[in-house]
Formats: sequence, C-alpha cells, structure tokens
Amino acid sequence: MQEDVFRQPRTVEERERGQNKGSDVSINHDAHEGAPIFWAAPELIDAGYKVFPVDSKAPTVEGGFYAGSVDKSQVAAWIEDGREDHDIGVATGVFGGFVAIDADTPEAFEKMKAEFGPPAYTTRRGGHWLFGHPQNGKVSCTNKFAPGLDRKGDLGYVIFPPSKGRKWTNGIPRPGDLPKLPRRFWSKSKGPTPGERKIPQDRKVAAAAIVAEHVRGITPETPGAGRHDHLRHLCGVLLGREVSLVDSEDILKDAWGKVGGDLSERLDSEIPNTLATTQAAMTAGNATGIPSMERITPGLFDELAVALGWLREIRVGGKGKQNEEPQEHPFPVMDDAAYRGIFGEIVETIEPHTEADPVAILLSAMAFFGSSYGRRGYVEISGTRHHGNLFVGIVGDTARARKGTSMSPVKNIFGTADPEWAQNKIVGGLSSGEGLINVVRDAVEGQNKDGDIVEVDKGVEDKRLLVAEGELSQGLKVLRREGNTLSPILRNAWDGGDLATLTRNSPLRATEPHISILGHITSTELLKHLVEGEAANGFGNRFLWACVRRSKKLPFGGELSSVDMSPIIRGLRSALDHGADRMSFAENARDTWVEMYDSLTEDRPGMFGMITARAEAQTLRLAILYALAAGSNEIGVEHLASAYAVWGYCEDSALHLFGDQLGDADADKLVDALRSTPEGMTRTEIRDLFGRNKKPEDLQRILNLLEHAGKAYSERAAGESGGRPTETWFAA
Repeated sequence: MQEDVFRQPRTVEERERGQNKGSDVSINHDAHEGAPIFWAAPELIDAGYKVFPVDSKAPTVEGGFYAGSVDKSQVAAWIEDGREDHDIGVATGVFGGFVAIDADTPEAFEKMKAEFGPPAYTTRRGGHWLFGHPQNGKVSCTNKFAPGLDRKGDLGYVIFPPSKGRKWTNGIPRPGDLPKLPRRFWSKSKGPTPGERKIPQDRKVAAAAIVAEHVRGITPETPGAGRHDHLRHLCGVLLGREVSLVDSEDILKDAWGKVGGDLSERLDSEIPNTLATTQAAMTAGNATGIPSMERITPGLFDELAVALGWLREIRVGGKGKQNEEPQEHPFPVMDDAAYRGIFGEIVETIEPHTEADPVAILLSAMAFFGSSYGRRGYVEISGTRHHGNLFVGIVGDTARARKGTSMSPVKNIFGTADPEWAQNKIVGGLSSGEGLINVVRDAVEGQNKDGDIVEVDKGVEDKRLLVAEGELSQGLKVLRREGNTLSPILRNAWDGGDLATLTRNSPLRATEPHISILGHITSTELLKHLVEGEAANGFGNRFLWACVRRSKKLPFGGELSSVDMSPIIRGLRSALDHGADRMSFAENARDTWVEMYDSLTEDRPGMFGMITARAEAQTLRLAILYALAAGSNEIGVEHLASAYAVWGYCEDSALHLFGDQLGDADADKLVDALRSTPEGMTRTEIRDLFGRNKKPEDLQRILNLLEHAGKAYSERAAGESGGRPTETWFAA
C-alpha cells in the first residue's frame, strides 16, 4: 500500500541526475511536475524534516505544526484521506530544528543573497534561507523583524517545495547540515530579570513537579553525567527562555525539595550559585541548553514547554495560534477544599501507592459513590430534581497519564463496601441507546396464547448503573453513526428522566433510572471525537472533564495491599446506609449559594462556553455528594466550598483543553488561516479557502462571528483606478 502511494514518476537515472553536490537527499522539482504535491513528503522525511499537509496556508490535520511527522505510514494515511494535492508544511523552531528567514522584497532578497548565497528555495515573492536552530535561545516567529525579512522559528512552520510557487535552488539540505543562525537573527532577549516574578504560582508548582519526576530518574548510569550537570543545563534552558532568576530559583528549589535527600540540603546554596554562573556564561555566549539536558532527561523540555506555556498542547485541525505566543490556559490545579471528608480520605489512602493523579482518584470515588447511593437523595429546584449521578471524563495527554490506574483501587474499596452493587451494576461498552436502556429496563407485559395479560420480561428492579469506560473514545465514535440514539438517551439519563425507544416491534422503557458514567480518554481523542454538534447540543456539558497526568513513578508499584482499609470501608458503609430523601440548603449556606450562582451562570465564549454551560447544575450535584458522604440531609457551606473547588478544576480543564476555539468549524478554520497570513486575506481568498462552496450569506455569518468574538477585523482600501474598494481581513 505505502509503496503504491509513494511511487514517484521517476527512473533511477532521473533520481541520480537530480542529486546535487553536497546534499545526500535531493528533489529534482521538475521531476515532480504532474505528480501530486504531497507525494514528495517522504523525501523530506528522509532528509530529516517533520511534515504535515497544508491548504491555503493553513494546516489541515490535527494539531497543526505539532502534528509534523517523520512517519511515512502517517503520510500515506493523509494521502489516502484525500490530501495528496495539499502543500507540504514543515515545522520550524525547536520542534523542527531549524529557522527560516523569508526575504519578500527585491532589496531584502539581494542583500541576503549577497551575504549568504542563493536561498534554499525560491517563492513567488522572494526566497527562504534555512539555518540551524541555536537550541540554547528563543527564536520566535516575527514578521518584519528587519526590513523585508520575516523570521519563522518557535511555534511556526513554512511551506516547502514542491508546493505551489516554491522551487529548491540546490536540492534539499539536511537540518543537521544547515549553517548556524547568525546571532543578529535571534529574538531580541531582555535577559533574566532578578527581581520580577511573572509566572503564575500554579504553573511553577506544575513545572517543579515535572522536574522532580525527571531528576529522581537520574542515576550514576544515566548518560550525560549527574544531577549537578543536569541542573546547569536546566538553568540554561530556563534563562534562555527568558524565565526570570527568581522564578527559575522558585521552580528549581521546589523541585529539589520534592526529590529530597541530599538535594534538599544543598538547594539553598547550589541553585542560586548555578543560576548566577549560567547567567554569566550566557553573557559570554557559552551557555548550555536543550540538547545537553535532553541527553540526561529525554522528554523534559516538551513537558516544561506545556507546563510553562512555551508551547500549547495539540488542538484539533490546528486550532491553536500557530505563529503567536501561546494562550494562557495552564494545566489546572485542584484546591485542597476538594479533598474533604470520606472522598479526601480515599485519595489520601490510595495516592501514595499509585501513579494516578489524585484528581482522577477523587472523581472516580465521587462517581462510584453517587452511583451506589442511587436516587434517594436529591435537591429540587424549579420542579427539577437533581440527583448525585455524575458523568465524568478523565482526560490525559497520553496513556502515560495513568488515567486507568485510578479506577481499580477505588472499585476494590466500593466492592467491599457495597458488594452487590459492585458485582452487578458496573458495566462497560457504550454502543447504542437501546442497549443502555435494556440494562435498566422496566418489566414488560404481553398476552399469552389464551389472551391473558402476563409478564413476559421481569425487567430490572435495581435501576442503578455505572458505565465504566476505559476507552471513552469508542463511545464518542458511536455518536457519529447515522441513526444512533445514544446521544439523546444519555442526555436524558443524566437528567434523570424516563428512557424509552420508539421501536415498533420491541419497545423498551426504563422508569426512574440512575445512570452514571466514568470514562477515560486522551485529550487528542476527545478533541477529535467530540464533534461540534455534540458540544452544542448539551451532550458535552453533561460531563465533568478533568485533565490528569501521572503523579509519580513507581517502578515496583505501591503497597496498597498492606494498608488497613477497614476505617474507610466503615465510613463508606455508614454514608451509603444513611437515609436521605429531599435535601435542602443549610441556612448559612443559602447566601453562599446565591453568590456562587451568579458566578456559575455567567456567559462564557465559544466551545469553552458550550462545554461549561451546566456549571450551576454540576456544582449542585457535587455538593449533594459531599453532603451525602458526610451523612447530612443539608448542604452546608463546607459542602459548597468543596463542590466549587472540583467544578473550578473541571472548568479550568475545559479551558485548558478547548481554549479559545469558537465551536464553529468554519470560523475556527478561517481564524487559523488569518493567523497564518499576516498580510491578511481578501474576501476572494476567504471564499477560495472554503473551495468556493460557501454562499455569500454563510461567509458573512462566519465573518460576523469572528468580528463579534474579537478574533478578526477588516480594513477597506480604495480600489485601483477608482474601482471597487478592497476589503481585507486580519487576525485580531
């Protein structure tokens, strides 16, 4: 399959004639004439570049330039998916390993050519010169950083030949063979500022935890020397990214303190001294940085880049700003108020013995408790009853986030506290609405051969059900199948309403079901499969989405089996046996709820607003569970505070995941295109972006949406020779 996809219309002789002196890999661009553009991508991969498809200057795959790949099977999949005629995008900056200088005026082109020779490749308006990324410093994407010159570096990408309008001058240069980027082309750095703390505390805490996790893994056998050398390299990375001395010191001291041992004893002297010597080395141009650090702790830079906001995490369809500084949507931090009562005790007991995030343990315990307790406790507001059944989505960046390891120990605890429920009422496999109803169906009556009414199906008496999905993405995929009823039935199940199908031959009905969901999914899968319609129709906002990551490394596991669980089991049984019916707010909690309600019901923009649109209902359910777990029929101030902490974390998770997406695929596509086109786009170019398939009124709706959301603005210029004025749109 791959060989057919990648077969080039060239002979061996043609390949040899196209080989250029001084380059191991080359493309004879004339040999590609008539062949689909993206067929050339494997040759760029062979040269060492990360490629992805681009159309109208905008990435057309998940993650934008972050999706840049050296996997030829991925390229084959993109081609088979209909992207063979798309241009070839290549990631620049730290991610891609090189920087491109774009000369787009005749004067700038001639000056660059006089100093550096011909460009690596020509464009319609000039040419691109390629240089190796310095690694030890920040090289941002900047338009017109010098007269006629644009710089494509960190968080950016360029479009390589044989894409439209581009031709190689002398074959494909390998990234490792590129000349060093001249110092004057680096980003202008203000340098470290000793007295300014600019990084939010939650980001620094997250960064320190990441550093500590990697430092713990450094042993005498680790390639690249020991912990002090690693500290020196790490100081170079932080200061090179313009992190202030005081912020760097905060992060590093917190990290070494978490590691403990001799590091915690040395941190007060060694860390400030190393920062000072590194700053002096930077001034002399001798600082170390990313490559040296990565040899000792592979992967640390990427994790720090996300935690400290240097890079954003993947967005579907390239929905992040590809050439701008990242949005401030950091990884969420849970307030300690969430860990109160029996739920906090469960977390405290399990957490030392697992790599799972404490947040995942907490929400798993709450989902299990709400399902086991059933419909007995509820709060009624405006005629609507709110019960304690939760839909929880545990979201990790990758499988290494240890999403699934949080469920098993919690299940074991509840299996002892409520064995009948745990054995019979936990299922997996979301495939259809009918299948879900069947598990909690009512009894069915019918006529026997004598015409008498008899019970033909006993149904299910206990309507409690917890759907535990280790791969929630499978359930989300089902929602996209035409005619599938899972989405509306799940929405009704969360609401607590009766469930029914309209099938004529075998109608199903479930009266007063109590259905909860606890699912695990990666952020990439969530963003891919939670389609626009499901976010807008209320399915997505019935879930509590919580970002998690691995809390620690336990190569030999924990010792949970040796922990005495009897106190927690007794506490759970007491709470589950507590009888509750209609619940109310404690007198001192009513004013608190009014204040919270104002905040919870504020409008929120875009996709983030759609996902968090049930903030007040979700917070109320969480408060119900905290009260019931405490054996109370009244929701007190302390229960509201704990619930508000959990909701705040889930809200921040939604912001971290969905960012500033508008929730409109066409509008998001246009935003990406505008951000990738600093010179702006005319209405004709915008129409072309959508393949000329949009009616004028549809295009106007999209533009109005972007303008109203503050994402774009337009400028009008007089037409040539008195002609019609030109309207150009720019990213805000």
